Amino acid sequence: MSGERRRQPPYPPVVTNALALAALAALGAAGENARANTVALQVEPTSQNCLNESKLNLYQCLAASRPSYEDMFCVGRHIVRDLATCTRAAALPPATVTVSGVVPTGPAQPAIVTAPLDPPQRTPVSPTQQLNIGTGAPIPQTTPGN
Repeated sequence: MSGERRRQPPYPPVVTNALALAALAALGAAGENARANTVALQVEPTSQNCLNESKLNLYQCLAASRPSYEDMFCVGRHIVRDLATCTRAAALPPATVTVSGVVPTGPAQPAIVTAPLDPPQRTPVSPTQQLNIGTGAPIPQTTPGN
């Protein structure tokens, strides 16, 4: 039953703005003459950014699709799914993380112990020997007469 699933305050800004727009419309203060009141309530940067990215992804998908049936994939993915995702993210309140009283157990010392690293062993290279940078293998020396 929907009565058990009512949202509790604080409501997300999108829901608050939608309720304010509905109240203005019910009072007759949301017409063309009161555009300044309604425009401010329609701006929500998070949803706007999400929908703009969805539109860009749709155009890229349509540009890359070759057979006609791939167009339907793009419509389903970037119109239907992304629209639902953006709307859900805007309308639901942010997640709340609750941490119970954590009681540390064990030693009072930190669990991570660091130890000094031994320096890497280096192989001496003679000044006349050149190494291939990619593999580290010696480059065969050629004499000018060969």
